Amino acid sequence: MRRLTREEFLRVRRTSPEAHDVARHRGGVALCFGRQVPEKPGEFLDLDLVSMAIVDQLTRFFEHRKDAAEFVRAYWPQWLVTLSRAEDAQEDDYIFFVGGRADPDGVSPNFIVRAGHFNEVTKNLLGMRGGQRPTHFFYVDMWQTADAVRAAAKREGVALGERFFYALDDPRCEAKILEELGAHNDRITRERKAGQPRAVKAKTLAPAEVRAIFEEARHAVLQ
Repeated sequence: MRRLTREEFLRVRRTSPEAHDVARHRGGVALCFGRQVPEKPGEFLDLDLVSMAIVDQLTRFFEHRKDAAEFVRAYWPQWLVTLSRAEDAQEDDYIFFVGGRADPDGVSPNFIVRAGHFNEVTKNLLGMRGGQRPTHFFYVDMWQTADAVRAAAKREGVALGERFFYALDDPRCEAKILEELGAHNDRITRERKAGQPRAVKAKTLAPAEVRAIFEEARHAVLQ
């Protein structure tokens, strides 16, 4: 992970400070680790560029950009672990998948989230009962997304790190995600206590759920 100035971040994004602030005010910004604003004012991470690139793509699936951003903020451990695997393999087909299925009332959406290699996700979906499978879906290829971000940074003369995140077998990978998970959950708790509307729908994950994501990923790698 490499730290970027606000100017570098916006230059790669090809957006103005004013446009970015408006998007954030409208809930359309998702940075790494489930954040809407950087940990330190004016200091971004190159990983924030990947997070925003995922939002850009998922906006095609969701009706509103704020919904796509909310989704990326909610499920950041899943896509981040998958990004790590994609960078390990340096190849396509490591995907962040979201499927949709309506409840019987035809109103309330049910989202199906999967992450991993394309074949793993496909096998999982095929194992579901017909009535449980998504009726529509979209997925983001994490290696292609990372590659596109690097290309955009190169065009703008912004240097990025060798990797966006730690390798799956690097102890810092799980440790960092669990550390940020604690901060993420604490942040949501504070916002709910303060009565912030967006915190009502914000998603928290228990450390055990994140460890399960790692176990599943490591098991898949060994197959």
